[in-house]
Amino acid sequence: MARKRCRAARRSRRVKGAAVLSSLPLQLMVASSASASNLGHIAQSTFCNPFKARPHLDSLRIVRAACPLGSKFPAQEPSVCPFDMSKLRLQPVSPTVAALASLGFFALGASTATAAACTLIQLTCGLLATSVLVFAGKALWDQYSPLIFYGDLLPRADVGMPLIGYTLERLSGGPSDEKGWFRKMRERLGPAFTTNFASQNVAVIDYSLYEEHMLDLERSGKLSPTYPESFTKLLGESSIEVLPAGAKHTDVRKRVLSALSSKQAIKRLPEIEARCRAVLEAMAAETSSRGQTALVPHVDRLTLEVALAFVVGKLGADQLEELMELLPAALAGLTAFPPWELFGLSPFGKAMGARRRANAIIDDIVMRAKFSNENTVVGALSRSSASGDSLTAQEIQDTSLTVAVAGAVTTALATTSAVVQLANRPKWVSCCAKPLSSFDTGIEDNSRPLLQFIRESMRFKVPVSGFRRSQPSEWTSIGEHKVPPGMAITASVDSLGCPLLGLIDRSAEFDPLRWTDAAYVAKNFLFWGGKQPHSCAGKAVALVEMQVFLQMLCHDYEFEVLSQETTGDRFMNSNWKDGLPMRVRRKISCDS
Repeated sequence: MARKRCRAARRSRRVKGAAVLSSLPLQLMVASSASASNLGHIAQSTFCNPFKARPHLDSLRIVRAACPLGSKFPAQEPSVCPFDMSKLRLQPVSPTVAALASLGFFALGASTATAAACTLIQLTCGLLATSVLVFAGKALWDQYSPLIFYGDLLPRADVGMPLIGYTLERLSGGPSDEKGWFRKMRERLGPAFTTNFASQNVAVIDYSLYEEHMLDLERSGKLSPTYPESFTKLLGESSIEVLPAGAKHTDVRKRVLSALSSKQAIKRLPEIEARCRAVLEAMAAETSSRGQTALVPHVDRLTLEVALAFVVGKLGADQLEELMELLPAALAGLTAFPPWELFGLSPFGKAMGARRRANAIIDDIVMRAKFSNENTVVGALSRSSASGDSLTAQEIQDTSLTVAVAGAVTTALATTSAVVQLANRPKWVSCCAKPLSSFDTGIEDNSRPLLQFIRESMRFKVPVSGFRRSQPSEWTSIGEHKVPPGMAITASVDSLGCPLLGLIDRSAEFDPLRWTDAAYVAKNFLFWGGKQPHSCAGKAVALVEMQVFLQMLCHDYEFEVLSQETTGDRFMNSNWKDGLPMRVRRKISCDS
């Protein structure tokens, strides 16, 4: 009987010991305040070495110390422990059972993760679908509600297809060529009309209506530049192009003009000549090796290099190349639709990322410009004015990038158009080849045939067809029509010179001699923005650059344009397909 009682006692101790061991994982979970090293020791001593003598006692002490409730229970020494676990013998688990258990846990974890991923995908799709519906509903409301409520007051309206309006036509046709969308709409609807593109209703009016009814409002600061959301975000809310007329805009503009004046353009003339010569030589070399070259990529790089020279000054080769890559990448986001960043994955998000990296470089240049005598846009913006006022870092960044991008794009568009017109009118090549004589008679000498030719080519194909304004809180009168608060009004500088409309004498004829008279030029040459406060601040630099490039081309090179087919580009302007393929060769007389 005594032997049977001993066996029963041993069985009881085994069962209770197994229960204690099975509860250890639960104790480990409760011990949330235990250090990682203690928990690792518990796991190692309890589960990795179950057959060593008395490993569980140290483990129990550690769990007790780690557990927040451990102090509420009296400690027990091993000698009085109710379970003699030192005599416990655990049966090892077979490898097959262990593998099956691991596989089961893995399958459970995988199925749980899969279910969570599916739920997340469903939620994401639901949110995206809801966002699209909200966006579409708002776009439809913005497109049609003004016509419903103010149809009698607005100019004649044609807003195109639901949601997209005339966006596709605007992108494909460009604003100001023989296929120009603006020109076709103006011919069909008159000097004032309402339309829609880029998800925004716009009232488009001739510059003459703007000058008569809106110019005084502009000068008094009551009008605000109004552009699509992507445009405003990329240029920045403190950009000179986005600021309304007023004290702040006047201060910024004066600073910019001090670095882009005619005097500064003439001062940098040798640098401009060297860059133009390098581009023309590169085009001649490409023609010699490949049989042809493309004008647009070379002119795009030339105009951006010149713009950066005036904006930031001398840079190291690495910084210059980085800016040369970042600015076009940022510019590509101007027409991105919709303007959502999506963590930098969307086209607009990539453009904003490029802008932020360019801003970091501008910040570095600002620190150097404060202690430099070089007259640049960044330097002018970073120094305190005579009254002691200074601009914020954001204001310097926004305006610096705007001036660089605007100067490069508009000059490139105007230069390529002039080359096409020269190729179509070879009799003007010899006239435009006359020496510039370092502009001794001025940058805008109306008697210079080359300048006359540039102005007429810009009339036929305007680089920037208009500018947008609105009154945020009041109705705007444009003669017999009115535009509601906040609605954009585009003042078209293209319509007056459009060959299709006949608004000036012999408008269908290409006649550079019409720009000889100074009074005629002052009245009709509106293609740098007209007489409004936001007219082109870099006009002098652009005219010097264009005249130098075209005079060199006509005087020292023979050239022919191989194709004049146009296509829409990413800047919502008409561009040349395949970069305007052409051949450029050095004249034999110049080589000898």
